[in-house]
Amino acid sequence: MHDSLVGWLIVLVAALVYGFQVLVVYADAAYFDRRFFRIVCDFLGAHAAVDYNLRRAGKRKLVQPFFLRQWWRLVIQPRSNIERHFAWIKRYFGLKYFQCFTFLRVCQFVLLTYIAALAVAFAAQRYDRPELLRCRSMVLAHV
Repeated sequence: MHDSLVGWLIVLVAALVYGFQVLVVYADAAYFDRRFFRIVCDFLGAHAAVDYNLRRAGKRKLVQPFFLRQWWRLVIQPRSNIERHFAWIKRYFGLKYFQCFTFLRVCQFVLLTYIAALAVAFAAQRYDRPELLRCRSMVLAHV
């Protein structure tokens, strides 16, 4: 079953129950459904951001500066920030060679690692050393 068939309902319920404000809805190959975008954009006031691959058009289309600015602001910049965070946290957690198998152990491991990451960030903030935010060993050596 395609996720977008019930995805719009899940997004609407989450926005209403938890008070989320949906500003941008990103489209990719798995979730591109006009009904989904129409419902979410009309009811929640979100803007649809479709990640266009200009190379698919055979480089025959000219791109306008307005399109590039909007594409960079709404699609590329937030997505790259999110991907950088998850790449960093994946290395921080050591999830490349993950050794936990039960749901409880996975949750415990991730929770403890996030606590450690926040403790390192708080220690770096307390000592006014922003360059230590991502360096566990340097924070421990400094403390």
